[in-house]
Amino acid sequence: MKIKSLIESTAYFLLRAAAAVLRLMPLSWALALGSCCGRVMYCIDARHRRQVYQNLKIAFGEKWPPAQVRRVTCRFFVRLGRDFAEFLCLPKLSLNWIKERIELHNAPAIDELLKQGKGLILMTMHYGNWELSILKLRSMGYPSHAIFKVQERAAGFNQLM
Repeated sequence: MKIKSLIESTAYFLLRAAAAVLRLMPLSWALALGSCCGRVMYCIDARHRRQVYQNLKIAFGEKWPPAQVRRVTCRFFVRLGRDFAEFLCLPKLSLNWIKERIELHNAPAIDELLKQGKGLILMTMHYGNWELSILKLRSMGYPSHAIFKVQERAAGFNQLM
């Protein structure tokens, strides 16, 4: 077996194991654990921490002092960990949970456009759990499909997706 496929297989196994453990917990605990993991990643992943910091500095450096850029960088990692835990817990989320917590702005406009007999393409930024928007649309009776770029370095993640 090649080293690359061994690493990918191991990563996929660990990802599936993490998902199974998180799904056994109450959702609030799983999200809290995800937030903690995000904070740990902020502390140990210097390369990505610098990248996020630099991007925020480019976007807000004129308006924000360095201390605020650092705080937002840390919050980004905490939120990323929480979002990832939430993503791994998607199969356990009920339709009611989705209906209550995910807000779809301007649903009447979507209804009006679909009444015209044409399709509709909704685009979202890749921030947070955009996957939840698909579930929200389905919970409202809209046929919907997600299109995403296959991750070449993360075959296991593609299977999970």
